[in-house]
Amino acid sequence: MTNDQLPMSNDRGENAMSCEAVLILAQASTENDWDTLGGWAISAASVAALLAQYKRIADAKMRQEKFSLSAWQDYFRQQQEEREQLRRFRAAIRTELRALRLAPLITPRPQQFRARGLRQKAMPAHEQLNGIIKLLEQLSESGVDEADSALPRLQQQTEYFIKQRDSVTPPAAEIMEGFFKTVQRTVDVYLESLEEHENNQKLVLKQTEILLDNIMTYQHLTDNQAQIQNLNSLQQHLLAPGTMTAEVLALFEEKYILLKTSIDEKLQHTAIQTSLTQSLHQHLTKMGYSLLEEVTASLTVWGIPGGEQVSTQLQARYQIAFQMRHERDSYQEDRLSDEELVFFRQQESRWRDDLHELQRRLEKDGFGYRLQFGRESQHIPIVVAEQNTLESKIYLGRHNCELGAIGGHNLI
Repeated sequence: MTNDQLPMSNDRGENAMSCEAVLILAQASTENDWDTLGGWAISAASVAALLAQYKRIADAKMRQEKFSLSAWQDYFRQQQEEREQLRRFRAAIRTELRALRLAPLITPRPQQFRARGLRQKAMPAHEQLNGIIKLLEQLSESGVDEADSALPRLQQQTEYFIKQRDSVTPPAAEIMEGFFKTVQRTVDVYLESLEEHENNQKLVLKQTEILLDNIMTYQHLTDNQAQIQNLNSLQQHLLAPGTMTAEVLALFEEKYILLKTSIDEKLQHTAIQTSLTQSLHQHLTKMGYSLLEEVTASLTVWGIPGGEQVSTQLQARYQIAFQMRHERDSYQEDRLSDEELVFFRQQESRWRDDLHELQRRLEKDGFGYRLQFGRESQHIPIVVAEQNTLESKIYLGRHNCELGAIGGHNLI
């Protein structure tokens, strides 16, 4: 098929009409309209359905890959083992602490020793003191960083009491009893902090898995190699050996969100374009138009019911450009005959009515458009259908001319 433009059989102004039109996205009038395009009126449910479909497919691929991802299995196992060790450690400390509480505390007063002329060589509380030293040493090796921990001070105080128990004037029982109570309260608080630390690590592990799922899913939602490489690098750092902290995890999430935003924009564009193309083809077919040629994914040629042709092209910002053309079986330099002109105008009138109907149907689908026709012209585009398309193009090459534009919008 080859395009040309020939003048009509007469040049009177009343015969001048536009063979070109464009559907331009209208401005959104409600907050429910699709806001991806900065206020353009797209609220098609089919767009959301396509996006959901893309993500379901990607999610299924992610779960299949994750099941055999050894790096994640190793990381998850390591985190589980660390939490289990911490739980066992806490349980052991609580057992020892209970034993200290149950141990009798009988400390003879100093005057009893002086009255007997004896030196107190061993306080009955020495077992508790030794137990406290052992307990504090275990706590200091727990690996949990407590900047404001009272354990070092308690350890110093315990060592002081051990030295004092062999002195001539050992601490009074009330003092020892008060110290033991302080140790018990402090260890209780410390164990609570260990439990909180364990809960935080459990939460971080859960958030890490969610982030990993998202990263792996979005690797299947883009065909951009740079984005895929960045997501893969982020995944490797996320699963690196060591203990993950909430602060480091937050940095990884920020990097992921930047990549996600860029991929989402492309996904939304693809979903809108696909849904709009499907909707356009479906309605034209139902209105009796026949698809003659699909030049590209965005450029198609349709046969108007009864005769003549119209080309459609999906352009930037989802505008749809139309051009109606008169069809001849072979090239002729003659002007259109009166009969051809009358027929063309009849079909043009139908086409213009059909455009309004198409606009209504697209709006019902969720694509808000306003219709704008091109400038009036006394020239009618001609399309020639011949057996040998190549020869036809060469033969008509000197007659080809570019089409006009509507309001600065390039047409086909």
